[in-house]
Amino acid sequence: MRRTLRPLLALVAAAGATVLLAPAAGAHVEPDVETVPAGGEATVSFVAEHGCDESPTVKVEIQLPDDVADAAAVEKAGWQTDVADGVAVFEWEGVGGDDSGAFGVDFTAPNTPGETLLFPTIQTCTEGSIDWIQEDADGERPAPRVQIAEGGATTTTTAAEGDAPVDETTTTEAATDDSTPTTAAADEATATDDADDGGGARPFVLAGVVVVIGAIGVFAAAKLRQRQES
Repeated sequence: MRRTLRPLLALVAAAGATVLLAPAAGAHVEPDVETVPAGGEATVSFVAEHGCDESPTVKVEIQLPDDVADAAAVEKAGWQTDVADGVAVFEWEGVGGDDSGAFGVDFTAPNTPGETLLFPTIQTCTEGSIDWIQEDADGERPAPRVQIAEGGATTTTTAAEGDAPVDETTTTEAATDDSTPTTAAADEATATDDADDGGGARPFVLAGVVVVIGAIGVFAAAKLRQRQES
């Protein structure tokens, strides 16, 4: 952190004649987001909630973490914007100063989930300045900070992939349920076929019985005739 703060600490030292004013209670320079995606592009706006007592803001300097890439200051109407030596600079071009709004910075975050990025900031007013550079988040003048979100888009992709087996299982179960009435229908059709076969064979069985009875009758008559002749 010492290396990160060095440029802004040098700026504070160079402004030896500048009066450093106490910030208003509960009012800090705050980022508009709490987290940024690991390894992803991000835009963070740093909101100056007040000037220096009654003095409006004329310049904002934001020290960028060493491990962010592709940093650029977002253009802001009425302000000159630049990034030089790892510091995003916003300088008021008008008369007096301006306390409106946020100062945005575009960058690519490092792929280090869980890391907290500090953005030490110096807010200069027409009279005095406030240095927001403390590492302690509970300090009187804490540096703005955001955390690199763990997982980021990877978590979303994994969850989406994890849903696929559920869908496939649901489809399989549905197919199994659909197959049940099909099996029952097949069994019913088999039984129907068996019944039909039995009904069709019955006339042939009856005809066979009649033939056998007729043959027995003919045989008995022949025997009786032979006895009478003898």
